[in-house]
Amino acid sequence: MLAAIDLETTGLEAGYHEITEIGIYPERGPPFSRRVRPRFPERQNAIVTELTGINPYEPAPYLEEVLDDLDEYLNGQRFEPIAHNWPFEYSFLANVGGDFFQHNRALCTLQLAHAAAFRHKLPASKSLGSLCAHFGIVNEREHRALPDDHAGLQLFYKLKELLS
Repeated sequence: MLAAIDLETTGLEAGYHEITEIGIYPERGPPFSRRVRPRFPERQNAIVTELTGINPYEPAPYLEEVLDDLDEYLNGQRFEPIAHNWPFEYSFLANVGGDFFQHNRALCTLQLAHAAAFRHKLPASKSLGSLCAHFGIVNEREHRALPDDHAGLQLFYKLKELLS
């Protein structure tokens, strides 16, 4: 089964920055969304706070507890992950030892958009927001994990249709 996954983080570097939110939106079944309290909240810069609206100092469970919740949510299921820029998402998961998806093939909507651009007119920017606007996909809250997941799953279906 396919499932969109998105992480919000305190920055762009997996070895230095931390996860602040995890969202999974499967094709079927309930979604998973958890805020994460970073151990080093001061590493989140003001731009990230403005984009996500996530205050890293607000109370939330630490990553270990959220990963336990994720393990319980998955309950042995193996999803085929979809993400916009999967290498970024995976770098953070791999850095914290999250092997929930490492044995699966991943689908990257950013890579699919670049492939589709060879045959179809797409916006110059391949950001999730630009592509969603192009395809008329509504993202209820950009730069938050679960809404980005929902939009990303819809984007995947649009790009799959273009490439078939």
